[in-house]
Amino acid sequence: MYVFFLSLDFMAESLFLIFLINSQRSSLLYYNTECPTRLPSKKFHLKKHLLF
Repeated sequence: MYVFFLSLDFMAESLFLIFLINSQRSSLLYYNTECPTRLPSKKFHLKKHLLF
């Protein structure tokens, strides 16, 4: 039972991470069109999220 709850927690966390990465990606696209100078920092931010 405890293992099941652990896996459920992990699933929720990964879903949240996916949501976070997707939002980062959309903001990256937004900055690409709006303000190209801030793009490198956004890319770095996205990499930081992917690599923890």
